[in-house]
Amino acid sequence: MTRGKIFFAILLLSLGACAREEAAWTAVEAPNRLQVDWRSEAFVASFPAGAAELAPDERAKLARFLVAGLRTGDERITLSPPPDADRALTDRRVNHLRQIVAGAAPRRPITVAPIADGRLAAGSAMVVIGRYIVSTPSCPNWRKPSGTDSANQPSSNIGCANETNLGLMVADPADLVVGRELDNAEAEAMNHGIRRYRENKVPALPKDNSTLTTGK
Repeated sequence: MTRGKIFFAILLLSLGACAREEAAWTAVEAPNRLQVDWRSEAFVASFPAGAAELAPDERAKLARFLVAGLRTGDERITLSPPPDADRALTDRRVNHLRQIVAGAAPRRPITVAPIADGRLAAGSAMVVIGRYIVSTPSCPNWRKPSGTDSANQPSSNIGCANETNLGLMVADPADLVVGRELDNAEAEAMNHGIRRYRENKVPALPKDNSTLTTGK
């Protein structure tokens, strides 16, 4: 075999190896996306028979649970009594738990949701603290081979930094799952601005440039 044929054969093998390497890689191997998971922990509060308030030792256990569980400020709190309990007594117990939780976590929403759970014996209720946890992708991500890509797939590192920055900046990871409801707009204030514009009563810009800096 001549040198030219040997070189050509090596070239074909190299190109074939690159093609197989590119064909074996898919974008699924580089998921540059945020992962948001729901994590929760529960405390089963046991009431004395017929009582609507916790005993002092049980209340102290609940207080320690709340201190340990309320860490980030974006937790969701749920009170879950058994669904088949005495309604009047259950309501009093839930109100008692609500007062305790509200004292440890003021201004945080508290949801009441009866639940059928084997851990809930007669005379008990569950306090659940849940939160969304966001996991960022591993950056930089250069898993895609650097050879010729006939499929013209994007780089495995594209978007990785943006996703990571979003995950680090978001105040409440729940916003990545579902958006917040908008508050009612102040229609009177908005209409006042529109009326001033239509009546050509828009305030002029201040002429005092003491707070305005230039590039000079």
